[in-house]
Amino acid sequence: LGSAEQMGEGWSDWFGLMLTIEPGDRRTDVRGIGTFAAGQPTTGRGIRPAAYSTDFSVNNFTYGASNNAGQISQPHGLGFLYATALWDMTWDLIDFYGGTPDPDLYNGTGGNNIAMQLVIESLKLMRCNPGMLDGRDAVLQADSLLYNGTHQCLIWEAFARRGFGFSADQGSPNSRTDQVEAFDVPPICQTPQVPPVAAFAPSATNTCITTVSFTDNSTDIPQSWFWRFGDGRTSTAQNPTHTYQQSGTFTVTLVVSNAQGQDSTTRQVTITLPPAPSVSDVEVCAGDTALVVAAASGEVRWRNIANNVIFQGDTLVVANTGSIQTYYVENVVATAPQSIGAANPNIGASAVHSSAYHGALNFTTTRPVEIISTYVEADGAGPRTFYLASGSNTNGTPPGPADIVDQVTVNLVDGGQRVQLNLQVPGPGSYNLGGNQVDLVRNSAGANYPYVVSNYMSINSSSATTNPATFYYYFYDLDIRDPACVSALDTVKVTPVVSNFTFNTTNATVAFTDASVDATSWFWDFGDSRNSTAQNPTHTYGAPGTYTVTLSINGGACVQTQTVTINAVGVNQLDGDGPTVQLLPNPAKDQTALLLSQAAEEDLMVEVHDAAGQLLFERNFPKGLVRLDLPLQSLPAGVYWISLQGNAFTKTEKLVVE
Repeated sequence: LGSAEQMGEGWSDWFGLMLTIEPGDRRTDVRGIGTFAAGQPTTGRGIRPAAYSTDFSVNNFTYGASNNAGQISQPHGLGFLYATALWDMTWDLIDFYGGTPDPDLYNGTGGNNIAMQLVIESLKLMRCNPGMLDGRDAVLQADSLLYNGTHQCLIWEAFARRGFGFSADQGSPNSRTDQVEAFDVPPICQTPQVPPVAAFAPSATNTCITTVSFTDNSTDIPQSWFWRFGDGRTSTAQNPTHTYQQSGTFTVTLVVSNAQGQDSTTRQVTITLPPAPSVSDVEVCAGDTALVVAAASGEVRWRNIANNVIFQGDTLVVANTGSIQTYYVENVVATAPQSIGAANPNIGASAVHSSAYHGALNFTTTRPVEIISTYVEADGAGPRTFYLASGSNTNGTPPGPADIVDQVTVNLVDGGQRVQLNLQVPGPGSYNLGGNQVDLVRNSAGANYPYVVSNYMSINSSSATTNPATFYYYFYDLDIRDPACVSALDTVKVTPVVSNFTFNTTNATVAFTDASVDATSWFWDFGDSRNSTAQNPTHTYGAPGTYTVTLSINGGACVQTQTVTINAVGVNQLDGDGPTVQLLPNPAKDQTALLLSQAAEEDLMVEVHDAAGQLLFERNFPKGLVRLDLPLQSLPAGVYWISLQGNAFTKTEKLVVE
């Protein structure tokens, strides 16, 4: 019960009234609280603004009085307002169940027993730090759970008489001056005379924003609603919000009903999303840094597996890749931002604020707004969590879960910096942006409210309990804009792979064995200008030497090199002895002839290598011939290796060029 609008004093009053109620009491009786302490008769007003009674001539207070801080104290007077509505409800229940209180508090069946059950259960159902309408709604929920909603309209009518009606607006429980009272009941508790007339309005009919709000404008007391959003999904809420998953034109249908009949109407909503970014999965050597590049028509925004924004820009850097990493990428097309708020902490006296007190800026908007970024000055590096909450914060109490609209955790460095927030304000209304124990600079003087961007947003005050108009918390030079158009998410993976191999050498022939991890394609460079795409190739070198062998896997994602030494080359007979080979002349100068002892039975490949084993040129030795002339004019004097290879045999001869 830390909220400004908490009703603790009201509950204590109500329990006292309930435990002293007697047969013969009437709803219009004057029941003062604390009359003895005030030296009054039992019929006196007591210590509250009025005595408890359903008679408006005795107690005419309603919910709207909570905004009058001069007349209604906090928390006693505020609790009194809520207890006044509970007392009216109690007597409505007593009348419903026979008109007299049941004196048996434990086993009775009177209306006072029902009221006691509803209020006690409402305490269990209510959120922490409640407001008065939270209390009303918890009583209604208790009736739904305990009595299947039997007393629903009775409860609504009792609360509505005191301004806690269907259209009432609580604002923030942390503010006692932003409430709006109303005296109506929901349509389900009204009596229709004719069938309803269906009508509704979407928040947009042609948009790139996927979330669309629908406002029911039906007339003649609709009591139930059924929506078809045109994408296979439905709702029975009166004013639903729906998120579409893709582009398209959707026909939205609303069917409204009451006890007299039903009606329906349709409207079309067109969603046009920006195209998703162009991005491909990336593979890198395990432990290396991966660069993931995306192209988009707007700004590229990256999210992690938890769907938190981690980077904005074309290229995501993933350092020390040790396991498969999954990221989501989206295309953000946005209007130019506008600046709001104090430019920096130099507006007045400032200091680092390190406290559990929730420092916040209170603001209003006239439309949906995206808070993109802000300037902050941090005392020490580390994570900070900021909360966008509904309503105004006037007492430094952190928002409860039900008040949080959006939140973000950012990692700060020590000192001044600009940080991305990307917080989404969903629509017109009152909000606050703040945090606690954030170790950020704030001003205790110098604020000049309001800070305004016309037709967008107005920052009106701080959450300070003293001088809220002079304190300024944390968030300087805020950048805001209309909500961006965001594409569907694309998924990209960064996968570590390992390139590795072993080999076994027999004379000039080397058998290579792939030992890579997660390889799907292979490219071998044997170091002699020959290559292969087999997973486990066998290669025969044409000359002795030391060769650098390179295995590149998965299109170059990871590369491994090793050296292979060939000490001697010679005949590798694969099928019989085959023809003998001779070079004439040898030594030679301008030309030599490659002679076979019998005609070639297949096309053969002739390779000329230098002494280091590098391939210089190749020739084809056609099937059926016994001689092939080799020109040597381009070769300087030295030792060369002439290799003759076919499917049946391999033969290498040494040639000396003079």
